[in-house]
Amino acid sequence: MEKESTTTCPYFKDDPWFQIRDIEEKYEEYEKRNLKISIVIPTRNEEKSVGDIIDYSLPFADELLVVDGHSTDRSCDIAREKGCKVVKDNGKGKGDALRIAIATVTGDIIVF
Repeated sequence: MEKESTTTCPYFKDDPWFQIRDIEEKYEEYEKRNLKISIVIPTRNEEKSVGDIIDYSLPFADELLVVDGHSTDRSCDIAREKGCKVVKDNGKGKGDALRIAIATVTGDIIVF
């Protein structure tokens, strides 16, 4: 997957702990070591933001998984349109959604 340069993310731009350049450096390091990166996005009725989050995550992911908490909006449709694999959780909360993600992804490194 070709890496696209990303410098700002509107969801984290004011967070002093979050630096896109740190992610870019780590991605380059992992790419050299031939490690596969899986990014997991838990959702529930996130149609307003899930598309942007996917767009900002794709340059850094070899695999992108959306674990949906039974959304009633277009969250799943948007994720699928952007090429993401989508699985439903068991309705037991975020912890269970993360366990499902761990069992589903194939990457060496999992980012939540």
